Amino acid sequence: MTTPEEQAIACLFMKYLLSYDVQPALAEELSFPFSIRYDVMQEQFNRMRDGIVVNKYLYPPIQIDQVDRERDKKILDEILEEAVPYPHLTAELSEIFEEELNRYQKQLVGLEEVVANIGKRVQLYLDE
Repeated sequence: MTTPEEQAIACLFMKYLLSYDVQPALAEELSFPFSIRYDVMQEQFNRMRDGIVVNKYLYPPIQIDQVDRERDKKILDEILEEAVPYPHLTAELSEIFEEELNRYQKQLVGLEEVVANIGKRVQLYLDE
């Protein structure tokens, strides 16, 4: 069982990782194609240009020679619509993250509310 102090630290860490300033840096450093934040992802998408290398750590790296923003945006939206959490979490935890992050991605709730909701729901799950 986690203490209130540990929960507060975890919440601050998640807020930091999901912040507007950190998401683009993580995407660049770790070579994630797009941020988990919808607003940052849209900015990344709008900055795409012909010849962009999407994942420089793959061998060979993925390079997009010709960007078609309209087509690519449609494909990206379809991928996001069908995306599911990585299955190594329990189904219950995956469902919590999926529900809360979908609400955040659709801009129905803010970052602080999502972090708080995830914290509460995960704690409830762990307490059961």
